[in-house]
Amino acid sequence: MDQRSALAVEQLARAEAALRAGRQGEAADALKAAVGTSGSHAVAQRASALIAQLDANAVGLSPMRVAFLSDHNVGPLPRLLSAQGVLAGLRVDAYVPDFDAWLDELVGAHSGLRAFSPDVVVLDVRLSRLAQPLVERFLSLDDAAIDDSCVQPRGPSSEPLMRCGRGRRRPRWSMRSRVPAFPRLACTTPSRRAGRSRASRC
Repeated sequence: MDQRSALAVEQLARAEAALRAGRQGEAADALKAAVGTSGSHAVAQRASALIAQLDANAVGLSPMRVAFLSDHNVGPLPRLLSAQGVLAGLRVDAYVPDFDAWLDELVGAHSGLRAFSPDVVVLDVRLSRLAQPLVERFLSLDDAAIDDSCVQPRGPSSEPLMRCGRGRRRPRWSMRSRVPAFPRLACTTPSRRAGRSRASRC
């Protein structure tokens, strides 16, 4: 174990002891120190379990509910987000439904997603699952054909949950959702260098 990992483990132990003693503020400070010292998956996994025990109001964290909808295993992402969220002043609660149940979660009137009432939905689905023609022959399609190619799941109100169209010669997707009550931290935009992206204030 390297020095940074050892320091993070010490802070996690301090956070555990503080939580057992009811010292929420000390626990939150120790968790921030642990996550800030080491960004490893092991630290994030242990920290996220402790973060779930924090009283967000007591320690000045803003609660944020994040749902992950995907057609593959999201792995440690929810735990990493929970750990890093503390550094941004957020107490992240994650919802991860059954494997590849993203469409049922979106359209189901009584789905776990709707019961969870997330502030943020992370939709990570292969484009081929949404619109195969856009993958195979996008450049040969006109606007009408693009619209016809899109899978548009409908919610309880029968309004499309997703729309797509051609924007600036690239496909553009949008999802209907309510605006979160907290300010956005950053957004990811395409970089001028191929294959890279950058985060910027937005």
